Amino acid sequence: MPEDDPTQRALARSRIRGVPHAIPGAGPADESVPIQMRSLGATRIVAVEHAGFLTADALAEGIAKLDAFLAKTGLVRKGMPMAILRDDPYEVMPNKRRYDIAVPAGGIAAVAAAEGDPKLLRLDGGEFLVARGEGGFDAIDHVLGFLFSVTLRQKGWSLSQPAIQIAWLAEPPREGGAAVPFEIRVPVHLGLRRGEGDANKIE
Repeated sequence: MPEDDPTQRALARSRIRGVPHAIPGAGPADESVPIQMRSLGATRIVAVEHAGFLTADALAEGIAKLDAFLAKTGLVRKGMPMAILRDDPYEVMPNKRRYDIAVPAGGIAAVAAAEGDPKLLRLDGGEFLVARGEGGFDAIDHVLGFLFSVTLRQKGWSLSQPAIQIAWLAEPPREGGAAVPFEIRVPVHLGLRRGEGDANKIE
């Protein structure tokens, strides 16, 4: 395979070995990633689909489509953009992952759903494992890697729905721009392992 192959470059940068050959528990052992359990309500969003690597250009293009749709329909943006990862990053390679690039929006109930993009969606609420970080897409990969290779696997938890929220707390990163704070919210089933009565405890 050529040395400049984009898939290999991305995998080399990524902290996630989140592919079928991954070894559980072999992710980044960074205990500094702050984690909490949080109950979140349902959220209504407007979204466009994206497949493959999540990049600043793809994010900017998706957000531009969403803002145009909001202006056309009279909907109101209710928060910062997010990306909804629809695959388990522990099992699906970065170049194969599916996302919804989205913004929370108000007034959706008054707008008829249309075929294709943008879509009007409802993100279900529930129990979420939430980790916060700051940086670009490499930092997001790092936190995802910690959550899926270490936290979820070691505690015996599993995804409750294929809707991992990558939510920016300020305007999303641009290529070469400043670091941006973000949260990753993973919907989980809190399953206890046999013999591990404290498996649900967040240290």
